[in-house]
Amino acid sequence: MKKTVQSFKAKLRAPTRSTAGTPSRPILNDFLRAAEISIRLLKELSDTVPFIGSAASGTIFIIEQCKKYVRNSKDFDDLLRSLQTLESLVSPYKDGKSALPSKVMESIQQFNSVISDIQEDIKAIELTGRVSQLVNSNENERKVADALQKAKEAMDRIMLASLLEVSPLAQSLLSLNPVHSARYNCIDRDRCLNGTRVTVLDDIEKWFDTGEEQVYWLNGAAGMGKTTIALSVAHRLSLNNQRSLMATFFCSRDSVDRKNPGLIFPTLACQLASWNRDFQDALVDALDRYPYIGQALPYEQVQRLIVEPLHCIKPSTHVALVVDALDECDGERASEKILLALLQHIHSAPSLKVFVSCRPAAYVEALLSSGEHRRMFKLHHVPASIVNSDLRLFYHQRLEEIRSVKKLDDWPPGETIEKLVQQAAGLFIYAVTVCKYINSPGDARRRLEYIANIPKTDYNDALSVDMLYTEVLSAALEKITDDHDRRNFARLLATVMHVQVPLTVDSLGYLLDIEPEVIYDLLRDIHSILSVPDDSGTFAGEMVHAFHASFPDYMTARMRVGEKHLELGFSCLQCMNRELKRILPFSERHLANHEILGLQLLIETHISSTLRYAVLYWADHLPSKDIQIQDHPIFAELKVFASSKLLFWLECLSLLDASESAIRALVKGKDWLTAFINQSSLEIQSTAELLTDTYYAVNEFFPIVQDFGVHLYLSFLLFLPRKTSLYRHYSHHLPPSWEVTGGIRKSWNPLICSTHILSFSDIIAFSPDERSIVNVGCNVGALDILSLRNFSITKFIHAQEKWQEWETRAIPGLNAAFPAGGDNNLQPGMNSVVWLPSGVIATCCTILSAIQKPYKSHCYLSLWDSETGNHIRLLFKHLGLSTPSSLSIWNTENWDQICSCASSTLFYRSFALSDDHYFIGREVRVTSNNFTLSTLNINPQSVASSVFSYNGDMLVLGSTSGLIEAWTVFPESTRVNIHQFLPQDPVALPSIASAHELIAISFDNEVYLFTLVNNCFSLKAIRRIAYGGRLRCITLSPSGRYVACHDEGGGTYVWSTSADISDSSTRRRSQSFDHWYGPLSCVAYMADSRFCLSGITSGTLLLWNCDTGATILTWKTQGLIESVAASPDGRFIASSGPTGTQIWSLAQVDRPKITITIPGPRISLRYYHINGVTFSSDSTMLAIMIGPVIFVWKFTEASGWRRYTEINIFTEVEHVAQEDLHPDSFVSDDSFVISAEKFDYRWLLHHHHNVQTIYPFPNEEITVAEDKESLLQCRSAFKWNKVSKPQEGWKPPISHFQLYISLDNEYILTPSGIYTISNGEQMASYRDVLTFNVELETKDFKFWEHEKEHYKRGGVLKTLHPGVPVHLPSSENENAGWIVDSDGKRAFWLPNNLFRSGWPLAEGYSCASAEDRFAFITQDSDPKPVFVHVPGVSASSTST
Repeated sequence: MKKTVQSFKAKLRAPTRSTAGTPSRPILNDFLRAAEISIRLLKELSDTVPFIGSAASGTIFIIEQCKKYVRNSKDFDDLLRSLQTLESLVSPYKDGKSALPSKVMESIQQFNSVISDIQEDIKAIELTGRVSQLVNSNENERKVADALQKAKEAMDRIMLASLLEVSPLAQSLLSLNPVHSARYNCIDRDRCLNGTRVTVLDDIEKWFDTGEEQVYWLNGAAGMGKTTIALSVAHRLSLNNQRSLMATFFCSRDSVDRKNPGLIFPTLACQLASWNRDFQDALVDALDRYPYIGQALPYEQVQRLIVEPLHCIKPSTHVALVVDALDECDGERASEKILLALLQHIHSAPSLKVFVSCRPAAYVEALLSSGEHRRMFKLHHVPASIVNSDLRLFYHQRLEEIRSVKKLDDWPPGETIEKLVQQAAGLFIYAVTVCKYINSPGDARRRLEYIANIPKTDYNDALSVDMLYTEVLSAALEKITDDHDRRNFARLLATVMHVQVPLTVDSLGYLLDIEPEVIYDLLRDIHSILSVPDDSGTFAGEMVHAFHASFPDYMTARMRVGEKHLELGFSCLQCMNRELKRILPFSERHLANHEILGLQLLIETHISSTLRYAVLYWADHLPSKDIQIQDHPIFAELKVFASSKLLFWLECLSLLDASESAIRALVKGKDWLTAFINQSSLEIQSTAELLTDTYYAVNEFFPIVQDFGVHLYLSFLLFLPRKTSLYRHYSHHLPPSWEVTGGIRKSWNPLICSTHILSFSDIIAFSPDERSIVNVGCNVGALDILSLRNFSITKFIHAQEKWQEWETRAIPGLNAAFPAGGDNNLQPGMNSVVWLPSGVIATCCTILSAIQKPYKSHCYLSLWDSETGNHIRLLFKHLGLSTPSSLSIWNTENWDQICSCASSTLFYRSFALSDDHYFIGREVRVTSNNFTLSTLNINPQSVASSVFSYNGDMLVLGSTSGLIEAWTVFPESTRVNIHQFLPQDPVALPSIASAHELIAISFDNEVYLFTLVNNCFSLKAIRRIAYGGRLRCITLSPSGRYVACHDEGGGTYVWSTSADISDSSTRRRSQSFDHWYGPLSCVAYMADSRFCLSGITSGTLLLWNCDTGATILTWKTQGLIESVAASPDGRFIASSGPTGTQIWSLAQVDRPKITITIPGPRISLRYYHINGVTFSSDSTMLAIMIGPVIFVWKFTEASGWRRYTEINIFTEVEHVAQEDLHPDSFVSDDSFVISAEKFDYRWLLHHHHNVQTIYPFPNEEITVAEDKESLLQCRSAFKWNKVSKPQEGWKPPISHFQLYISLDNEYILTPSGIYTISNGEQMASYRDVLTFNVELETKDFKFWEHEKEHYKRGGVLKTLHPGVPVHLPSSENENAGWIVDSDGKRAFWLPNNLFRSGWPLAEGYSCASAEDRFAFITQDSDPKPVFVHVPGVSASSTST
């Protein structure tokens, strides 16, 4: 009798109308119970909230009467949700300590009036005769349904009023995005029947009342009834709300919100806040102090949202949390992370008890099986006799309800029930599905007999529920005779099982091109296993989904998955090609997505649910099996999508806040196409190239894709490399005449981002998913390399915190007060980190020299959980001298130590590890037995970096002399390859990393990429850092996709290796420039803004044609150049630097003639970076800023340029003295502050590598002999600063670098304030501000004709968005990189790889004209000026 879906006999049956919309008696009873709970709570508020009690009583009367007429359960569900929301809103006011706002009170009074009117209408219907009620039944149903809708709308008006009036409270709680549908009384499932599950329910109740354990884990396999039990537990606890508080979260993989583990604790907190005012006040306070907490890691959410507010409840009361189906949350081992967060904090909240249910999992059982705070109940350990007894009772009650409804006599037979009990094999999901199947339209007797009489052999070797699914599908297919309908039936099932998130009937129909009416008809006989909403449910957005997780498992095991995914992928691409179009207009260009009014309405209008699914998941349905792609219609759709829809697709993702999906989809898409390129199709190659270009573009422009959808058509296109396929296909979307010339790249810029991390990070590392770089300072933190957003993984430890002894569990690596060292003695550590694929982060904090003698080394190696931030364990601690050097190796699966060995020779980096071998000192050994394979002929002290190749066959070493050696590992170590760097800097050290076939090496300020194939190096790319310090560490991401390095000042740079290697120009060294002073230093527009002037620090001026980007004139000057300016009348230009200023006449434009040379004053090195030059608006004055002095020169036709006055803008009091220190210099003195500046690599070379280093450049403050002697005496690994403590009220003297002369030539604007030119008197100070104070300038002094004009003058802070704080790195602010128009609104955005990370503090790297032009100097390896022309950006027109 065993059947398969493919062999069922077809039988034609007339279609029957679905009755899914008619609520059954049990559903109505459950609804009434839930409604009564909320109404009872509302009635308790009668004393403090007028009208609410009578309205609540009227509502329950209406519900009881309406159940006679209304068949659509959705009407009841909607009313219940509104009722529960109303109860949550007003319940915090039951203590009478505060009153509801007047608008809310008015809406409650109106609600009471509406309820009274509805009561009268329903009573009128009841008074009509029975015959009249029968005749007018449809009309009565409509009237009653309308009445329910009116009641709901009245409650919704209360919600609206509350949002408008109760702003601090409501808005705070709304910011947590609570999931209301996760509450127990919103779950459409039955509770345990009376008399069933007695054992487990009694055990749970006893635990809550008297148990000492704080966590109860209900453990059971799929289908054993865990959710039903959890609902019963929640219901019982809700009846005890007078003596306890309760919050619930029922997880579900069918709901995006209910499977999001990040919403569990915020939702529980909001529910608790609705029950208790003390908790609510504490929660609102927490949201004020930690506004990010809704997106924080679980361990911090538990602490801030649950535990700390619980401490504020007076008097203390019992609190219960119920979390069901935790295993259905998204994310790897999400349930473990949630439980870890709870277990970390639960002991500090003794009044808290947590009930959790989930499937068995070894890692969860390991967490909960030990410890004093846990109790476990395993459903599969309940004796079979007890389970069968519960099943028997369940069958009796459910089948009796069916018998009553269908009016069957002498049914069901007792022996049949016993057969069903045996078939269920302990799975309640089987019993539930059987009853649903029997209760569906048709012959209940035949269905019951059919199921009960399946031979045991048919299900003996398989899960009983699988057998049932087969029979249900068999019966459904027997009624479908048409082959086309059968195919659609199979397509529907496959789609429902394989979609990434559930879809509505309408979305399924649109995606598969099947009419919704046909879908209802085809699925009508499988409502026992699929939830199929009726018409009204579909309209309300209800999804088609399996009732239980076992059904998708059943279907997947029986389908050819690849073919089904291919069809889904094709349907998604078809949908996108039909529907995708531009959404945001040009007029919204100055707004971020979240700033657009009516954004949600815009999304709902333009992005259907079907399109949303296609946009998010099309790439997940590209199959891996081999096909002839050119012959398949999916390629034609993918080709259209890539060539014309990519921008629209990115815009949709941006508006849906799903930009993360773009990279994942593009990688899948391009990798899928790449596999077919060997089919020799140019079309495949061109399509793959478009997807690859888009992948690079999203990496480079991720902040735009993430937050600024409209700029996908502006900034995104404006700076695309001109020779890319993406630019060729989509550049027509740019506004007319928008253009970029000059140093814009023709191919992809491999540099993805540049930013700053802590300067005390020694080794940085990529996360396993390659999206983040982890580093260690006062906490373990990470940087998202695409969005440039920093986030904390562990708790932040303030440097001001003092310990009498090291708290090693709290030290990931930090700059904290050394024990008992006094307020001034801050002791930094060099910090290293590794992020393992398991999610464990290993950190090493090394204190290389203590303050007190003897100078010992302290080393702490700790393990951290990357998701929760929890400290796992202190793996290793070393206190003592750093010699001899040693190496320890651990197994990262169980953290057992494999070996620990010492070297007879002191070394710094002469160690490395592969899967089978390790290298220490000069020996290569076998990890498993410490057997020495070979001894290298090297000096370990000269090794600055060492690494094994990815496959472990070779060992690559870098020495202090710049020598790179490669050695074979087996059978013997032989040097096979050498590369020699020629160091120009004595403190330059190589750093090496490997991944797959790539070897990355950083040396001085350059990065080299090699491939290592067949024991041979092949140079693939050279990348130079134009601005920044010496590179100290390099690392490759796990797949070799990215390379990152950081310099000794904390500057961090990330490149795409594939883009770097594909750019053939990077195989040769960039044009050399003066390393100390850098290349181009400044730009300024001429009077005719079609031309621009730039200066090279070493003394060269260049004149550019901005329209073509070409140089039209170049000439040398005398001295250094740090700033340039052009007079408004076009007659003069000026170049200035620390050595002097030159003024040039442009009487002959092609032959500038020097008019005068003004020598620069002798200034201290500390002022070397302060330079500026500017002309007055009438071109008769020139102001020159060199260090702390401004020189003003005047021009007359008779006398030419003559010195007029000088102004001192800084005084020596404002500058504190600095001196390098070593530990012997530490003394306690309240007048000084001592802090570490950076790691001293000269100390490292001297003490560990035995290399003597003397700087090659002269230093006026110290002789060579003194320098050498100071190095010999230095015992600290760090450079220290000892600076005078600032006086009270002291502010930084510099807030910007601007220099302007007022329109009347009376005043001058400087970095420190505004001065009168004639006498040097300071009229206004900028020491009190950290950003450019535009209002002060324009209000009190006439520097420009109108306030908009200040954005058009040449200065960085005039052209960057004014919201950028200059004291923050660009990665800390969402407005970084934005150039504004004359109204101060965003005009366009510069990619992070084009400008310096600290740009707002630079003085001449950009300028703006009065005609929608902007120029800046790139930070590329060969910096050039870039000229941007955006005509119409300030126009009032709303479209292009």
